[in-house]
Amino acid sequence: MFENMSEQKLKKTVAGMFVAGTLLVVILLGVMLYQFVSMGLKSAQKAALEKEIAQYEEKIQVLDKDLDYYESDYYKELMGRAQGYVYPED
Repeated sequence: MFENMSEQKLKKTVAGMFVAGTLLVVILLGVMLYQFVSMGLKSAQKAALEKEIAQYEEKIQVLDKDLDYYESDYYKELMGRAQGYVYPED
């Protein structure tokens, strides 16, 4: 392929190949850097969301306990007595 080229053309071709190769490497490194940064951001978002999920799950447990209390017969009787209701035998 390079046998018929003059020395000057060969130097230009080699220089062009070098520039193209260097440009390709720089572009690929840029893409890799972008991917690493993107993965880091997604990882941070995932950690923040997992923390938020844990907080909501804890809140659900507390509210479930409150709901059990408010649905209990004891609480209903207590609220009835607060409103002035009494049992006939009282």
